[in-house]
Amino acid sequence: MKNSSTMFNHLQKVMAFSALAFFSHASTANLVQNGEFNASAAGQLNSSSYSAGVTVPDWTNNGGYTFVLDAASAASGVANNFGNTTALHGSINGASGYFIAADGDPTYSRSIQQEITGLTVGQNYILSFDWAAGQQLGYGGDSTSQWNVSLGNSAFTTPTVTNPSESFTGWFNQSFEYTATSSTATLSFLAAGAPSGVPPFALLDNVSVSAVPVPMAFPLLLSGLVGLGFMRKKNKAA
Repeated sequence: MKNSSTMFNHLQKVMAFSALAFFSHASTANLVQNGEFNASAAGQLNSSSYSAGVTVPDWTNNGGYTFVLDAASAASGVANNFGNTTALHGSINGASGYFIAADGDPTYSRSIQQEITGLTVGQNYILSFDWAAGQQLGYGGDSTSQWNVSLGNSAFTTPTVTNPSESFTGWFNQSFEYTATSSTATLSFLAAGAPSGVPPFALLDNVSVSAVPVPMAFPLLLSGLVGLGFMRKKNKAA
């Protein structure tokens, strides 16, 4: 009876350890800094062509016709670049705080980048983000938009969406799997769209890079549960 009780206590400890390991693996940290762009101010990103000049902490960009917006700034316009009534035709509900709005016209499109650190070589990661398409006030015509994304030596492309004239697509969630080949990797987003001059805007928010949960602890947790049930039955029978 004493041995059974000892084994029962041991199984309880195994279960507790397994549960801790399982849930710690299931919840992984986001390696992207300021992925929701909330540590920002509304305005046009620094550019050699335009002078509005705001910055996004933890991100760099190469100029172009790219803005940081939130619901309030989108409604009132940013330096009149999107007009005085609304930044984008249609609703922008669904964006979390600030978000990026980038012209996909190749003439004005430039990347926004961040160096991701703390990667483990050979580990799989999930790159996830929300995105949408919209059109600048005062312009019309159907347009197409997408994001070209790279992380380290891997390149990804979102589906191409068609945005009807003076419309907004609503937000989509996109995710890609990435296997790290070094401890650091550059994460880059480049808006792409057509036709030129419409202009086709792509929006970006809620960017994250997190390790794929390791499920190794789950079989151990399951075996502990089964063993615990068996021991309970045995103790009742005794």
